[in-house]
Amino acid sequence: ALTGATATENLLRQAEADGVLGEVLNALTADIVPACLGHLAAEPLRAFGLSAYVANSPALPDLVKVLANQLPGRSLQLDVQGHRVEIRSQAMVIGHQVIPVQPGPISVLRALARRPGRVLSPAEIRAAAPSWASVDDHAVEMAVSRLRRAFDHTPLDGVDLIQTVMKRGYRLGA
Repeated sequence: ALTGATATENLLRQAEADGVLGEVLNALTADIVPACLGHLAAEPLRAFGLSAYVANSPALPDLVKVLANQLPGRSLQLDVQGHRVEIRSQAMVIGHQVIPVQPGPISVLRALARRPGRVLSPAEIRAAAPSWASVDDHAVEMAVSRLRRAFDHTPLDGVDLIQTVMKRGYRLGA
């Protein structure tokens, strides 16, 4: 949520200073919903050829409405053994149960959910999560372990959802 042109400009300027402007722009087209309080806040994004959702009026309740309308449709959704699993930015929703998930494990789940049934190597999982470029295979292994534990005490407890394929990687067994 961007509340003014200054906030948007600062975001883009900092991304450029950090050498990640391309990644940020890509994320704003695919994974992140850019919602702006007004047209002035959206203008710096438009200068890069991006579109943004703009609130009907420059009031925070209208910005919240924009986000509430756009975010549910952006989540990944799977059907697993009769249960609807929705993958959000920092949580899974199974049925009506919200399960908070740490950033590393949710990145793994998101990568696997985009290609259910396909085996992904740790390198492919890292490539699917730009912030993981510098992690090693052990970090992916630990994230998978934490992800499996996140399913404990949920309707999918005991389901072999995140499968290890020896010497190759992991797959979502949905």
